[in-house]
Amino acid sequence: HLFSTFLLRQMEYDADRYETRLAGSPAFQETVGQLHRLLVGHNHAMGQVNDFWREKKLPDDLPAVCFANAEALDENELDNYLKQVFEEKTNRWSTHPSDRDRIRHAEKMDEPGVLHSELPATILMNGFDQMARQVTESFYRFEMGEALDPKFLWPTSKLMESQKLEADRNQGLGRFLQGGLDSKSLFFPQPSGEPLSGDRAVVLGELVEVREELLAAREVTPDERNVLANRRLELGLHLLGLPGMEEVRAEIHGGGAKVEGLAEVMNCLRRVFPSHQELGRTFRKALRELDVWQADQQSKVKRKAFDDSVRDLQTAYLQIRDELEKVPYPFTHSDGEITCADYAAKAKSEIEEIGPLFNGVSVLLEHMGPLYVKTLPRLIEVAEKVEDAAGLERLEAPVIKSVEGEKADAGA
Repeated sequence: HLFSTFLLRQMEYDADRYETRLAGSPAFQETVGQLHRLLVGHNHAMGQVNDFWREKKLPDDLPAVCFANAEALDENELDNYLKQVFEEKTNRWSTHPSDRDRIRHAEKMDEPGVLHSELPATILMNGFDQMARQVTESFYRFEMGEALDPKFLWPTSKLMESQKLEADRNQGLGRFLQGGLDSKSLFFPQPSGEPLSGDRAVVLGELVEVREELLAAREVTPDERNVLANRRLELGLHLLGLPGMEEVRAEIHGGGAKVEGLAEVMNCLRRVFPSHQELGRTFRKALRELDVWQADQQSKVKRKAFDDSVRDLQTAYLQIRDELEKVPYPFTHSDGEITCADYAAKAKSEIEEIGPLFNGVSVLLEHMGPLYVKTLPRLIEVAEKVEDAAGLERLEAPVIKSVEGEKADAGA
């Protein structure tokens, strides 16, 4: 085995020799760095694909997604990553030489190379974009088999643009709330119970006052800040429906934002949030009871405790699902018009067995956060556009300190 790994490493050096003679020793290290850049971009792309798949959408050109992520990498972070990679050493059981040793091997050859060009490698292929889409679909079919429906494939440019818009909206979240989201005190818009005037000037005047209070409330608790942000949002959405806001209403509706639908989702999430937290605790309890029972499967007491926890889990799951079933999903989805339950949960008939139930609970717990994070910034975007139309300047996002003490934008 030791001799075989040695020969495998020599095969890699031999392959590197051809590359170096063709493109030159200086280009070899650059190529290794670019491969790692693409590798990191690929890892980020797979995370994006998982995000898109929540809406049953898949980018039709995965290489384009990988490349876009690779190009967007922070250069300092990439340099630190490459520094660690290039410090790794080859051990006697390695099937491949370390990048450091491969680069040194190429440098020792001191080859000038015979082909020098700044043109992209895509010119070596006819119809590269079409080939990339074919390879992408083949990859999905390998992973999904017959479950892959052509309607799941969406233009990559459209999906990437929508994700960029979501990132911009998240920046708006920090501006509007005058601070980032607090995980212990999430912001759930709801009617304040205070009267709302039908006079545009009166509403606008109160909106200005609330904005000033929010700016001055830097040292208050997250709950107190949320009260001010809630009133600001309530006033903005109310202002949208008053006379004189016809143009901005047309712009918002033309952009696909259904304010009533977004508000309905947030109201639903506010109602089920405590149940969602309880579902997580019940799920963890069921998993613990499963471990206990599996360690002693002859114990009827432990089996009953597990059965009871499963029953509690199913009850908690169905309560949340029933609430989500009442609310239409407000965004585009490959399946067309669906409910929030269709987006975040499995059908009732699919959770009768323990395995599917556990899987369904995992899916529900995983989807609730993204639904909140996608809906709230869209609603706040509407409120900011209303303030823009009313002639109010956008507030700057406050600069806050991270745990490490470094300054950071609240919208990040």
